[in-house]
This record gives sequence, structure tokens and C-alpha cells, in this order.
Amino acid sequence: MGYLDSLIDINGLPLLACLAVSGILVYLGMHVVERKVIFVDLALAQIAALGVMWAILMGYDHETETLPVTLYSLGFTAVGALIFSITRTRNERVPHEALIGIIYVTATAGGLVLADRFALGTEALKELIAGRVALVTPAILIKLVITCALVGAVFAGLHRRLIRISRDPAAAEAAGISIRVWDFVFYLLFGILITQSVAVLGVLPVFAYLVIPAVAAAFLFESVKARLLFGWGFAGVISLGGLETARAAQLDPGPTIVCLFAAALVLLGVFLFLRARRFAGRAIAQVIGMAALFAAFLGGTLVFKKPQRTDELAAADEFARSGDPTRMRQALDSFRRFPGERARWVPLVVPMVDSPDPVVRDAAIGLLLEIRAPEAVTPLVARLGAGVEPDANTRESVIRALRTLGDPAAVPALIAAAGRDEEPDLAVAMAVAAFELAGPGLDAELRGAGDVLVKVSTDADAPRAARRDAADALHAHVAIDPAATDDAARAAWWQAHRDELAWSAEAHRLVPPTGGVFDVGAAIDAGAAIDAGAPTTP
Repeated sequence: MGYLDSLIDINGLPLLACLAVSGILVYLGMHVVERKVIFVDLALAQIAALGVMWAILMGYDHETETLPVTLYSLGFTAVGALIFSITRTRNERVPHEALIGIIYVTATAGGLVLADRFALGTEALKELIAGRVALVTPAILIKLVITCALVGAVFAGLHRRLIRISRDPAAAEAAGISIRVWDFVFYLLFGILITQSVAVLGVLPVFAYLVIPAVAAAFLFESVKARLLFGWGFAGVISLGGLETARAAQLDPGPTIVCLFAAALVLLGVFLFLRARRFAGRAIAQVIGMAALFAAFLGGTLVFKKPQRTDELAAADEFARSGDPTRMRQALDSFRRFPGERARWVPLVVPMVDSPDPVVRDAAIGLLLEIRAPEAVTPLVARLGAGVEPDANTRESVIRALRTLGDPAAVPALIAAAGRDEEPDLAVAMAVAAFELAGPGLDAELRGAGDVLVKVSTDADAPRAARRDAADALHAHVAIDPAATDDAARAAWWQAHRDELAWSAEAHRLVPPTGGVFDVGAAIDAGAAIDAGAPTTP
């Protein structure tokens, strides 16, 4: 019972996700094998991944903004489906599989090119290729199950027509069936499923679920029903074995499942070889001989093992100093693997915050943020200087990093930058960060942060969301009279009383000298007097 509880707690949701995907992919694998387009799944999956990378480049977060990212991915996949359907011809001078391979290679190369254009792009691409099935949530699982069920239902309704096209396209065309139209329908439905599956399982596991059970079943059975039943059972056993192996050995589940699929297929091949020869002694000897030869090969490679491993950290140090953006990004990836040596590489990362390459800059900020390096505060603050950082995304990263590092020394720079920033939402974010990092002796500076919030909240040209955020932040960080509920009242109250406010560490907000609030009516009168040019005394 203890093992079962552990299985359900750790691998319950991932296993259900694998079973849901395999339920439809095993069926589609039969079509793929019959059509002799084995790599169409790999190509479509890579195109879907390319769509995700493009969405990330367009500014969307692939983890939190799933709808626009999915739509980008689905759009790319639909284009791929169209290309696959129109490139299939009756008399192929060039095999269709060759064109599919070209598309796959192009999509893969495109993904690598895009990954180089934003921080952590390589990590995002690796996730898409290897998958992150271990991170499945109930919401993700429900979405995946619904997609698989809907696509499966459509395929079930079209089964007779599609299987006829897959097995004998010439006869289907002679019967008046439009091959290209139905190919497009097939690949489009296929692509919808792939788009959702790749986001969870990854490119390589999806390919394994599609092809390996179908190939194994084709070796053993002729009927569609027998192939389906065997394929589902085969995929289920490998899914459970792969997830449990990955858990026990602390491995990545996606690649582990793929390797187990391959190993199982090899064992099946050996069994079929021996069965075809009625398990004769000579056949058994051949199998043992091949196993011994393979073991000897692996053992032989150990003879040439390098006595001393390459110092990856030393190589990363050289790359960090090279000035080449690509090598600098590689160095940042390597540094992550040596958290115990941070004293050695942090001084190399800090100057990268000023790199002219925006990808290097964002990656360096991200790494310093991960390790919460206090040395990063000074260069990060410098990025907020007048005219230094024109890129809004980088400014947002700097704000997030300074908030995480939590050093009050960043407050004056944040407030000064907020007063200059032409992006209202970023100005509000900087002012809020200043309040969050505030410490004693910063009363005057924090009043400047209040000035920014009042300015944005009353700016008719500012986006509505920024104005609302500014008003909410003002109420959160300043002890304004609760009766000041509209922009005019807040602005008037602020103009009349800002210089009397002091920072309270206990309340973590600006408060009047008595700790109370002021009368809003008097504030509005004072504000009106200011607008009329009359002298006022708060």
C-alpha cells in the first residue's frame, strides 16, 4: 500500500497524461506506418515547438500565457499540415519522407536560431524537446484529456476513409476521394494533437509513443484491433516503467521513457529473431555473440577514457571573457552547474549586465537573480540611469531582480528612473519596488515615489490598467484618508500633505506625523486653491 500511495502521489498525474496521449498516438502510429511517413510526427512536433519559440520571441511567457502560445504553435502546425498535404504526389520522383525530413531539419534549425535570441532560450527549447511530464498539474491533464478525446472521436468517425487512404491511396483516389483534401484534414487533426502533446510530453517522447508501439505491433499482428490492443498495453507498461525508473534514478522522465521504448523494441526484435529460427542453438549463439561484441565495444571505449576530465568551469571562464555573445551565453549556462563555485564566476557575470547584446544582458540578470547575488545591485542600479537602458523588457527584468535582492540602496535609483520612464506601467512598477525595498531615512525619496503614482493615476493618456495599479499602490503604501476614493481627491490630498508624511517601518508605508489620516475635504479645498494659484498651507 505504501508503494501504491507513493506511485499515485509522485507519478499519478504524469502516468495519466502518458496514457491519455498514447491512447490516440498508438492509433495514429498505424496510419503513419502504413503511409510510410515515419518522421511526419517528428516534423510536426518540431514545427509546433518552433511556434512556441516564436511566441516566446513575441513576448509571451510559455508557462503562464498558455493560450496565445498555443495559438502560435497551432498556427505553425497548420501551415506544416498544409505543406505535407500538397507535397504528396502520385508518382514521387523524390520520396515524401525526404521532404518531411527537410522540413524537420529546417524547423529544428529555426528553433535553435530563435533560442539564441532570448535569455534561457536553450532551456526552453530543451524542455520542448525532452518534455516536462513530471510537472503535469490537474488543469494540464484535463486539457490534454479533452483534446485527445475530441481528436480521437473525430478520427473514429473518419476511420474507414482515412485508413483506406493510408493503405491504398491509388484505389482511394480512383474511387473519387480527394487525397490532398483528406491528407490536410488528417495532418491538421494530427497537428492539433501534437501541439498539445508536445507542450507536456516533449518532441522526442511524442515521437516514441507514435512510432514504436505501432512498429512493435506491426511485427506481431495483422488486424487493426490486435495492433491497437497490443500498442496500448505496450505503451502503458513502458510509461509506468519509465516514470518509476526516472523517479528512482533521479532522471528526466521524457528521455527515460524514450530509451525504455527503444530497449523494449530491441528485446522484441531479438525474440522475433529467435522465434523465426525456432530458438535454435546457432541462433542463440548469434545473439549471445552480438551482445558480447557490443559489451566489448563499450568496454573498449573505457580504455581511452581521458585521465583528467576537461575543466568545464575553466572553459566557461574563457567564454565569459571572450566578448562573443554566443560564447558568453554558453558560459552563463555552464556557471549554473557550479553553484559551489559562485565566488569564482559571479565577478565574471556582473559585467555582463552591461553587455551590448540584450540576450546576454537578460541572461546575466536572470542568473544573478537566481542566486540572489548582492554584488549585482550596483550594476543593476546603473542600468536604470538616464538613457542607459532603452529596452523595456530589460528594465522590467532589472526591477524584478532588484525587488528580489531586497537592498534598500536601490531605492533612490528606482525612484529617479520612475520619474523619467515614459512607460506608465514600468514607472508604477519602479515606484512600488521602491516602497517594498524602503528603509529608514528615505522619507524624501519615497515621497518622490508617491509623486510618480499620483502622476500616473491622474494621467488621462496613461493606460487604464496602469492608472488603476497606480491608485491601488498609492493606497497600499500611503496612509491616505479612506474617503479619498477618486483620482482628484487623492491628488489634492497628496498635494496638500505630501511633505508632512514620514516613512513608518512598522506600518511599512508613509504616514502622517500622528500616524492618523487627514480630512479629505480640506485636502480637496487645498488642491483647488493650488490649481487657482492661491497660496496654501498644508
